Amino acid sequence: MRAGAPRTGRALRLASLALVALGGGIYGGLDLWFDFKTPNPNTALVTAQTRASEQTARSTAAYPVIYVGTFQPAGDAGAAQADRLRGKVRDALARFDEIAVISGPPPAADRRRAGVTDTQASHYALTASVETSKTGLISVALLLADLSDGRIAFARTFSRMRHDDDAGSEEAIVREVAVALAQPYGIIHARERALHIGSATGDPRYRCLIDSYDYWRTSDVGQHARVRDCLERATAADPSFAPGFAALAEIVLQEHRRGLNPRAGDEPPLERALRAARRAVELRPGSAHAHQALMDALFMRGAYALALEAGDKAITLNPYHPSVLGCYGARLIALGHVEKGGRYMREAAQAGTVRPGWLEFYLFFAAYLGRSARRRGARLADGIESVLARSAGACARRRAERQTGACARASRATRRDAAAVARGPAARDPQAVPGRGDRGPADPRPVAAQCRARSVD
Repeated sequence: MRAGAPRTGRALRLASLALVALGGGIYGGLDLWFDFKTPNPNTALVTAQTRASEQTARSTAAYPVIYVGTFQPAGDAGAAQADRLRGKVRDALARFDEIAVISGPPPAADRRRAGVTDTQASHYALTASVETSKTGLISVALLLADLSDGRIAFARTFSRMRHDDDAGSEEAIVREVAVALAQPYGIIHARERALHIGSATGDPRYRCLIDSYDYWRTSDVGQHARVRDCLERATAADPSFAPGFAALAEIVLQEHRRGLNPRAGDEPPLERALRAARRAVELRPGSAHAHQALMDALFMRGAYALALEAGDKAITLNPYHPSVLGCYGARLIALGHVEKGGRYMREAAQAGTVRPGWLEFYLFFAAYLGRSARRRGARLADGIESVLARSAGACARRRAERQTGACARASRATRRDAAAVARGPAARDPQAVPGRGDRGPADPRPVAAQCRARSVD
């Protein structure tokens, strides 16, 4: 009896362990099966949050939205050429900060929109037909439609002759399309300005940008203060508003250039402008406008090498923006790089329909410094007239501000400078650095003080 008891006990223990092992195996198998069959709630939550954030971002876009749809081939143009042009136009438009570009036709929800809400940006559909004739003419018939009511906002055919290959002709067409649609004074922003003028509709951040464009058109002193306050509120409410920081940097620089609307207790304008420009670059390192604002702030501080580096970056990021081309060209001319700067200035002038005064002046200045003496005469006369016209405009503004004494001094100084230019290099500033020749003044800041990051309209 005693000998059988231990064997029975061991058998019971082994049976118990086997049952435990079997139960553990069954539990583990069921757990593994449920893991495969049951969706992860965390994954579902993350997916839902991502989709919700994407939906919110679309519905609260601050800028007009452009859906780049189909480019249909016609004539001798093939589908490959039409698709290639579509890609180039899409990429060129995406280089501008103040519009949101989406590749593909608009979704059904946008097509059924009856109107735009007070806080929602306008949505547009861009389509085109591409035709190549047997004579070598490449034509792109563009159509821009407002999705809120189906109205045709813009329709135009862009054409270029094809020479050795299609690349040069296509690039010229792409440049024309981008400038016509997306520059601050182009078709889209002009239409948005008309829709929102005198009303509180639209995103307040975008309204601040629209108001800043108007300031650079008018140079109104009162509007400067309103735009500065608007941009400060917008950037404080949305610390990720990169275009707002870039525009604010340029507006604040006017406090330094012209002494506009100083406020007691504020930091020096150059410090605030540089901080805003750097913040814009940090938020959007691929923004040409942000690097342009950084160029202007660094230039006004005398950091010329860093300024040109930022300007070169801006040109690389967006070679289609007239403001970037013009202001970078002006900086180059002021620093003695006349030929290179003049080339950018001419490109900026060709991109716009109306040339601002500062652009006319730098075109004249580049022509005077870069042409032979035989060809300077006619251009010089036009340049002096432009300088005097700017002086007359300054006088009118001074009279409006009841600063007649400053007006008279500005007029006399401008006429004296124009007369000195007319007499030639010998009559220039005697304090100029020896050996600079015709490359311009030693300190380029007074020469370039009127250049502002604004598009040629």
